[in-house]
Amino acid sequence: MNELFDLSGKVAIVTGGGTGIGNQMARGLADAGAELVLCARKVERCEQAAAQLPTRALALPCNVSDPESVRAMVSRTVDELGRVDILVNNAGTVWGAAPEDIPLEGWQKVVDVNLTGVFLCSQAVGRTMIERGE
Repeated sequence: MNELFDLSGKVAIVTGGGTGIGNQMARGLADAGAELVLCARKVERCEQAAAQLPTRALALPCNVSDPESVRAMVSRTVDELGRVDILVNNAGTVWGAAPEDIPLEGWQKVVDVNLTGVFLCSQAVGRTMIERGE
């Protein structure tokens, strides 16, 4: 069974990897042998989580709703770990109000992180995979 799920030699990025589900995904990937990049706006949480993983793990700052921040994170991942094989688009946010009370700027923040962030990260990682011929 371990051979079936062996990720040795693979590199994974987990957005929002410092806490919650993202942290648990990172642990599972690391337990399977993958090297990790944990990224979030609050990089301190990622640093703490990365230090507890059994494989090489980097903590990088990234605002998934900002194209330049995403490009910089993916570029640094490739520079330091050589490739990206797995992307876990986990970063997300909510606006703490009843739907009828959410201001437009609150709605836009949620859309920017939860939808646009997934697109930007997938696009940036996908480009590296295409360049490698995968």
